[in-house]
Amino acid sequence: MSTPPLHSPNPELTPDVLLELRAQLQETGRRLADEIASRRRDEGADAPPGDDPETDLRGDEGDQSVDLENWDNTEQVLLDLQTQLANVERALDKFDAGTYGIGELSGLPIPLARLRVVPSARDRVEYEDRLDAR
Repeated sequence: MSTPPLHSPNPELTPDVLLELRAQLQETGRRLADEIASRRRDEGADAPPGDDPETDLRGDEGDQSVDLENWDNTEQVLLDLQTQLANVERALDKFDAGTYGIGELSGLPIPLARLRVVPSARDRVEYEDRLDAR
């Protein structure tokens, strides 16, 4: 069964441009998913560091503070990567819905120049702050 041709209500987005942008989003999504999995494996970021009476000296609060800060930084990076991945997945879902390239708030076409730089853009630049505040 063949895939229906890509379309968008945005007149700047020809089928060839849509294919290019979708491929870019898919590659970005794979890269982000791999990065998230790798960081979780390498950093053991599933739980905050705890006290290990076998290896920590009593009263070694400075080291514990550094460990906790490192864990917190790792968690923040993971959250940022997960947000980026969610934005990519949202953009890919719009391809299926036939709404890719249309602003979520404005309902206006997102300029092709913006989509080439930020393929997961949710709206025009002037509306992006309002989306972030939601």
